[in-house]
Amino acid sequence: MNTTLHIPINKAVKDQAETMVKRQGYSSLQEVIRVLVFALANGDVKSTFIPTEMTQILTSSQEKILMQREKETREAIKQDKAHSVNSVTEMMSILENTSHKHE
Repeated sequence: MNTTLHIPINKAVKDQAETMVKRQGYSSLQEVIRVLVFALANGDVKSTFIPTEMTQILTSSQEKILMQREKETREAIKQDKAHSVNSVTEMMSILENTSHKHE
């Protein structure tokens, strides 16, 4: 059985939010809220809000570099040329060990 949420909100705020979600590719604000509620119910997300000025969009050249580095890292892991650690302390020990050989 379905139920309906009634959320009182300022019309100007609702209209502004609707404009923003449509720019992000959603069909409506209702769709975004439905997706969020399902994700919260499934434990797939937690309610953390990150200001948009903290997000960074990569340029296509930055994205290519990042993808290449990821590919190189995955290859290093396959060839046992990468380290695996279980804690920050263990990682710091490796980084601080000046006698450690880096390949």
